[in-house]
Amino acid sequence: MKQLTADILIKNGRVLTVNPADDIAEAVAIRGDRILAVGSNAEMEEFCGEQTRVIDAEGKSVLPGFIDAHIHVGMFGLLDHGIINVAYPKVTCIADIQKLIREDAARKQPGEWIKLNGYDHNKLAEGRHPTKEELDDAAPNNPVQLTRCCAHMGVYNTLALEQAGVRSADQYAPGEVEVNADGSLHGLLKETAHMDSSAKVEFSHEELMNGYASASKTLLSLGVTSAHDAGAWGNISTRAMQDACLSGAVELRMNMMIFDMFGKESGKRYIDAFLRTGIHSGCGNEHFRVGPAKLMLDGSSSGPSSAMIEGYSHDPGNHGIQVWTQEEADEMVMKLHKAGFQVTAHAVGDKAVTIMVTAIEKALAA
Repeated sequence: MKQLTADILIKNGRVLTVNPADDIAEAVAIRGDRILAVGSNAEMEEFCGEQTRVIDAEGKSVLPGFIDAHIHVGMFGLLDHGIINVAYPKVTCIADIQKLIREDAARKQPGEWIKLNGYDHNKLAEGRHPTKEELDDAAPNNPVQLTRCCAHMGVYNTLALEQAGVRSADQYAPGEVEVNADGSLHGLLKETAHMDSSAKVEFSHEELMNGYASASKTLLSLGVTSAHDAGAWGNISTRAMQDACLSGAVELRMNMMIFDMFGKESGKRYIDAFLRTGIHSGCGNEHFRVGPAKLMLDGSSSGPSSAMIEGYSHDPGNHGIQVWTQEEADEMVMKLHKAGFQVTAHAVGDKAVTIMVTAIEKALAA
């Protein structure tokens, strides 16, 4: 039987096999997208043919591609490509954010959304969240969404709040709509209020496609070859991700979580839509595959809005924001489990983790 020849032979390396024994080899032979064999330089020579590209690693480490198990690929890729990146140290104060908003407003027509992501109020010179008035001052004629780095809250200007239909704090759970001392809206929305309002923010198919392609290039350059996408803007993101993967614009191996970021009720409807199709985890190919369904049970630790059994040490009265009840999680996890889905969750606080673990235990026991 003719010996297969390698397309690529990497020799003189420290090849980390990551096998059960954590063996380190000297060389690796690769054909197409598969590893033919690992071993010594001499052993791998037999896979070398006339067309084989030989790479001398010169003693460097050679690793399998990394798998990012939780990343919002589209959202990441849109930073600086549709969404203005306002992460520290790019911005250090509210005036820096206003400057970027003014520049974007000058490029856009009145009424077009201005989208920013990545600020951390703890790192701003003012030590606080910007207000809707400060965003209005920078862009009075455009709706503005300024999302915090955790993606669980954001500040909206007056036009954005009007489009989202947010008028008072009693429309949502306590703590989700920030109000000033006089009862007026501050502009800061958290959890479901923020997720619901995000549904009004507009993205084109081309914009999303470019975001996925941009993220793919960046991640591949860092050695990440597979990604589990933790969800974004529901069906428009799913369509753009599939198109980007199947067209070759995205070279990552993508596993798609069934999740949209538009709040609990929207998330439930999105999951139920998939359940009605009969499609479940594992459908697809190595470049685009349906992964687990995702529940978002609470907020973020740095918000701080993750659901805690005991209050935060610096703020004992704050137990975070619990988005799903135990009963809701039990019902959804059981339904998904029976339908052949893997299930995952955003569960940061110990109360949220307890809810999810309990729901999984009940499903497995049944």
